[in-house]
Amino acid sequence: ICGDTITTSVTLGNNLLNLTGGTECPVQGLVVGASDIVIDCSGFTINNSDGASNGIDISGFNNVTIRNCVFADFSIGISALSSSDLTVINDSFYNNLDKGIIADSSSANTIVKDSFFSGTGFDGDNDYSVELQGNNVLVFNNTFVDAIEDAFIIVDVVVGSGSAGDGFNVSGNNFSNGYVGAASTTGKNGIIENNIFNNMAGGGIAVAISSNNVTVMNNSLFNVGNATFAAIYVDQYFDGFPVSNVTVV
Repeated sequence: ICGDTITTSVTLGNNLLNLTGGTECPVQGLVVGASDIVIDCSGFTINNSDGASNGIDISGFNNVTIRNCVFADFSIGISALSSSDLTVINDSFYNNLDKGIIADSSSANTIVKDSFFSGTGFDGDNDYSVELQGNNVLVFNNTFVDAIEDAFIIVDVVVGSGSAGDGFNVSGNNFSNGYVGAASTTGKNGIIENNIFNNMAGGGIAVAISSNNVTVMNNSLFNVGNATFAAIYVDQYFDGFPVSNVTVV
């Protein structure tokens, strides 16, 4: 039922239901209440009614796997606070207003792989499909399409953006019809490689705001960038924060 707290591993047998048997959650979809659990949606949907809540909330619990879920019309699909070792695998995110996934700077070792993101950013703010602020994160083999841009910057993948961001790998992803594909803000000791960027209006890759020791290599970019931002954009001194040791191959 929408709003339930999950303390053991669970496999859904149908779309998540509200108290009246409908399929739109008026609150959070699910709340994680224990470490070391798996939520397997078996391809079923967790859907929101007003775009003001989160699909799954995790706060202070570790080693959670979320797989085979569809998140639609939430503010944030998955929100992880102080929750390390989160794995998101083979999930789909549609029309989430703010973010598909956010893991804060106290959430290390996050993995996002084999997932699909479409239509992030309808609330007219600076939004991200995936925002991973913590250390040692992997974003691999995902597809990002149709991130919405309406005078605001929509970025599909942001690493760093907090007080951590040491160690990241963004590789093997496909980005199309969005604004900016992948960005390191405060990211350190990371690599952005073997991604495909197609029709990205604001640039394929951005490295800025005190990023350090970042390698960008073997990416394919088609019809990417605009008059302001290049296809690969490295700001060596963004708003007073130096960017250093960036290698583009």
